Amino acid sequence: MGDAASLAELGGGECQKVQVPQMRRPGFGIKVLVDARERSKLGTFGTRMEADAKSATKLRWQSSPLSFCSAHSRLSPLISMFRGRSANKMCNLYKLRRSAAEVASIFSAKVETPFNAAEEVLPGYPGMVIRTGDNSRVLQSMVWGFPLRLKTMKPGSKPKPVNNVRDLGKGMWVGLARKPQWRCLIPLTEFAEAEGPKGSKTRTWFSVKDQPVAAWAGLWRESAEWGAVYSGVMTDANEAILPVHDRMPVLLMPQDQDRWLHGDFDDLITLQARQFPPDLVQMHRTDELWVRRRSDAGNVPS
Repeated sequence: MGDAASLAELGGGECQKVQVPQMRRPGFGIKVLVDARERSKLGTFGTRMEADAKSATKLRWQSSPLSFCSAHSRLSPLISMFRGRSANKMCNLYKLRRSAAEVASIFSAKVETPFNAAEEVLPGYPGMVIRTGDNSRVLQSMVWGFPLRLKTMKPGSKPKPVNNVRDLGKGMWVGLARKPQWRCLIPLTEFAEAEGPKGSKTRTWFSVKDQPVAAWAGLWRESAEWGAVYSGVMTDANEAILPVHDRMPVLLMPQDQDRWLHGDFDDLITLQARQFPPDLVQMHRTDELWVRRRSDAGNVPS
């Protein structure tokens, strides 16, 4: 992208000045600086935000200076990051509106041990997962999130569930990702992202057209704390999801499911980097609060 470019609207309306520093490697964060005079229009989050370089290119921030106005459609994802969209929290809530028997039939899997599963799945709670067995796929219940005990935690405190995988090539993920026995499919009918101002965020749901049950790419392992656990792999949001969040689950087309389960490590990297077709994503905004009141039934997403 070269040196930092100043982006200003050439047309009418109130304008914002944005500087985009040099982008060094796709997939790594870049800083976006907003002119201090426009800070009040973007809330109290300050003048600095983290944006993913790939997401930036999707917003067509190319080598030539571009101009944006607060009313311009291409600026709305930027503003939404300040006004209520979380750039850090990832997928923390999804639903599976099918029984275990139905899911097993859809994915040609067997159920070795009967289990019950809630329709709404939250980090730290059980969900249905499809893994590879000796000669076939196996559907079983696992806890969503790898247990992580931080150094700052008190002895005996409950571990934090790490339920999303940002980078397959790093940390505790790369060793599992290289071994097919630790890969899995996470069946879901829809997933949610929080949208709106802090304190009154609502649930916005996303589903896949023509797939009553979609497959989310995941990893799993056995843990001493919670038994079998799993985590979902994330990628850059496509155009359908970007107005709400800058990340999304790695959704697999039916023909890619075996590739995820049995392919080599490069196949996984390719599937994570590939953009899911935005025309296949359906959005459903609701007035349902993201954090439910204590009197409401069900669990509370983090």
